[in-house]
Amino acid sequence: MKKIFTCISLAAATFMATTPVMAQQQKQLTDKEKAAVVKVIVPAVFDQVKQISGVDFMSLTNPNIESIINSPLFLPQVSSLRADQLNPISVTPDSLKLDLSSMDFSAIAPGMGDFIAGIVNDVKLTFSDYKEYNVSLNGQSVKIDLPEKIDVSAAALVDAETGKPTNLLSVLIKTGNKGTILPFNSLSVELKLGWLGTVGSMIPNFPLKDGKLISLTETANSSGTIDYTITLEDNLRSLAATLAQVPNFQISLDMTKLMTESTIKASLFGKPLQAPNAKLPMGDAVVYANLKSTTGMPADSIVLTSYDAASSKIKGYKKLTPTIGVSGANLVLTTTDSVRADVNTAWTPMSKQIVTMPATMSTAINSIMSSLVNGVVSNLKASAETNYTITIDSIYEAKKDEVIRVMEIDATTKVEATSLKDTKMIVDVNFLKGSSKEKVMNIKATAPTNDTKITVDFSPAVDPNGDGVKENVRMATLYITSDAMGIITDNETISDEVQEVTVSTNASGLYVKNGKGNYVIVNMVGRVVSTGIITSDEQYISTPNMPNGIYMISIDQSKLLRSAHKTTVKFVK
Repeated sequence: MKKIFTCISLAAATFMATTPVMAQQQKQLTDKEKAAVVKVIVPAVFDQVKQISGVDFMSLTNPNIESIINSPLFLPQVSSLRADQLNPISVTPDSLKLDLSSMDFSAIAPGMGDFIAGIVNDVKLTFSDYKEYNVSLNGQSVKIDLPEKIDVSAAALVDAETGKPTNLLSVLIKTGNKGTILPFNSLSVELKLGWLGTVGSMIPNFPLKDGKLISLTETANSSGTIDYTITLEDNLRSLAATLAQVPNFQISLDMTKLMTESTIKASLFGKPLQAPNAKLPMGDAVVYANLKSTTGMPADSIVLTSYDAASSKIKGYKKLTPTIGVSGANLVLTTTDSVRADVNTAWTPMSKQIVTMPATMSTAINSIMSSLVNGVVSNLKASAETNYTITIDSIYEAKKDEVIRVMEIDATTKVEATSLKDTKMIVDVNFLKGSSKEKVMNIKATAPTNDTKITVDFSPAVDPNGDGVKENVRMATLYITSDAMGIITDNETISDEVQEVTVSTNASGLYVKNGKGNYVIVNMVGRVVSTGIITSDEQYISTPNMPNGIYMISIDQSKLLRSAHKTTVKFVK
């Protein structure tokens, strides 16, 4: 995340080229610094695309077979087909705001830190031109509207004619029809320069221009294999000298033996610029699928083959073996990393990665974050405050007894209710690095139950004063429109409701008016928390031990009304 902020701030730093006074300051920047401005802007925007879509387009500039196998782009963790379920959740990212003023800009532009900070205190990414995708996440149908246009602007840079923030640049994403595996059979990513184009005209040898950055096309062969050709366009190659001779790529998926041998083969080839029809092997992967898995683990193992870049000869093999176990109340996912030099030698274990999470969070292992989401949603339905912890550890074969803590993810979910009309679901996630639990990031999502606007705040740990004391500074806020909370809290069918029955609450209980009869109080997952009888037109029900949250009280009024009748009222404590 810190890289993102640095990138955007560098773009804003070029503001001085637009006025005579600033142009004079511009001369203080070296050619290297000018180039840095250009090289990082596009990756910065693409990093935001990755946060929203889960797809890291920029990783395609330097792929390897292991990252491809684990990428949600080529082996999606969720289905791209519409789930057969009523009340799908819709999600639409609206915009993202950045405040980068707390960063140290001395290394970027010495002597101009305060000036830059004044510009980058309000940078905005605006999304538009949405395309709908339907997926299933942990059994929940989700409709996602992903933007195909991203406009970047800074509030401090105002267009003199319109009075609106000036467009710095835009990224245009064009996708084709649904592919065989991917949600699209073609992809084109294009850069459209706004204000930066004006800046570029003032800088000699400015490498950035309008045009395509990356292209992807799918070809389904009659033999049953699927090829994906990835082209790094000239406009992208001009951003960094290291990309000048990087080949284009082809990823081939062979799924013809999935049903007979339970295997999927993926191969990565390089396509040299000097010989575009040639294919140089860069890596192979064979996924040994488990089609009858009862644990949600889709593969028993993955065998990777690496090649020497110069000779294209096999360099070695690597095997990833995932297993699921239970330790007390926790679910433990262990991935063993083994290597061998050739097919005639035994596998040698090298390391293990261990992911530990509460067993209640997930019944199937798709990914760490999807399991976290599943646990959070379940908790919101239950309307209780709960803490979740996910730990990621590594053990190296050379030091078997030493467990290295890589990351800890702590999540808290709770309900904040000030009234029946002002209720918010809060998800607070902290990312802690290493055994010292160094805080590196806080993500807080706030979802009002009576509104479709969800905010997600990103607060990385920074050292604003340079004194070694870190603190969380909110640098980004993502705004999302979603009916998720309405689906979660209102998907119960309530019929024959008697309107004159009212419920009001206080800290230790609730008042029921016009509700004579037997009652039962349940939470949002149907768990009974209280039962009893209401004998008067106005009665107080004490609930001192009931956690804050959303509940339903169902009152059987059959005897009072002399007919089968139940009244159900939803309330917030």
